[in-house]
Amino acid sequence: MDYFKSLYSAHPIDRRLWLLSSVIGFICLIYLLSEAYYIIRLTAIHKNDMSLYYRTATRIMEGQIPFKDFRLEYPVFAIFPIIIPAIINLLFGSSFESYCILFCLQNIIFGIVAAGFLAKISITESNTIARQPVYWLLIIFSLPIYLFRYDPFLAILTMMVVYAMITRPYLAGVVLMLAIEAKLYPIIFLPILVLFYLVNKDYHKMTAFFVGSVVTLLFTLLIVLPLTGISFFDFLAYHQQRGIQLESIVAGLLLLLNQFDLVDLRLTNSFGSFNIDTESSPMILKTIGVITPIVFILLISFLGRTFMSEKRMYGSIRAITLIRALGAITLVFLLLNKVMSPQYVIWLFPFIPFYENPIRIKFIIVVMLTISIYPGWYHYLQNFHPVMIIMVNLRTILIIWMLVDLLKSVVSAKNHITPKPIGDL
Repeated sequence: MDYFKSLYSAHPIDRRLWLLSSVIGFICLIYLLSEAYYIIRLTAIHKNDMSLYYRTATRIMEGQIPFKDFRLEYPVFAIFPIIIPAIINLLFGSSFESYCILFCLQNIIFGIVAAGFLAKISITESNTIARQPVYWLLIIFSLPIYLFRYDPFLAILTMMVVYAMITRPYLAGVVLMLAIEAKLYPIIFLPILVLFYLVNKDYHKMTAFFVGSVVTLLFTLLIVLPLTGISFFDFLAYHQQRGIQLESIVAGLLLLLNQFDLVDLRLTNSFGSFNIDTESSPMILKTIGVITPIVFILLISFLGRTFMSEKRMYGSIRAITLIRALGAITLVFLLLNKVMSPQYVIWLFPFIPFYENPIRIKFIIVVMLTISIYPGWYHYLQNFHPVMIIMVNLRTILIIWMLVDLLKSVVSAKNHITPKPIGDL
């Protein structure tokens, strides 16, 4: 009672801070309770992807060859996190239920390993406060997706790239190529890393990075191509044929226009997702195909100029500048993509702990909105409910805001600290 009396008599600013903290804490509590509901009650949603993984692993263990004997929508190295639980599952009768449990446990282990690499990374010019707790907070707030997708495996590989990209460029090249072979998107990191080595005049490191990447790619092709033939590249066509996914940034804008009767939409189901279709969909997809490379070229050019400016001012490019650049190009990829599956937010987990608190907070809200949309209240979005459309577009605004913050921090030369090695093996 005395505690509440003291709060009442405290300074107005203190009372407002306490009230704000209480509101935030209450919202987080409700969200965590909702997460438990999403995990336990919405089991049918989780079974879709888990069934795909389980069938894939079962076919491989029966002797079938992916890409040749059956279609696989993922690159070849995605098989690794899919099949490991199936191998262990042999000890438990190979049931689907035990496979799901083992898959979830594997993702928790991936989180522990990634957090271990995070602890070894030393970048004193970045935010050093609570990096590991932030990473675990991101995992906890994304559990309904984190547990049931193989993207945590990508988070480990990306964290290893961050760990090795300065002190172990050959290893960084190997791991980055493995990440590309697990899910194609890490290919967007290649030009940024090459620019970093090139502008820094680290030609030896750049060569080592290239050698690691090329050797890994050639080794994979030499093993896989004789078994699969050109069907190895079928997954590329699969993604090209996908439409405008319901949760994507573009879909959010179209849904908003639909609310004002400016666009007629219809919901379709294809390629394992719900998509929106309009008479203008072919034109929109072509426009995205034209705009995307232009925006990437402009962003890479901007980052290249920023790298050169920082090199002239300080003699080298800060490691945190590189990490911010990697996060920025990932955000641009999310904004321009015609697909925005909820697990895509996991791609940013290796970078967020290094950023300042305002960016961290925005991203946590992005994660909360993403999980609340899917698997949370997805059926309302399928019915074009206004509240869900607002949530999708609010997420878009936050992603753009994060991108602006990152680009501002990339060009800022304030509070510079002499670069230190990222880590050592």
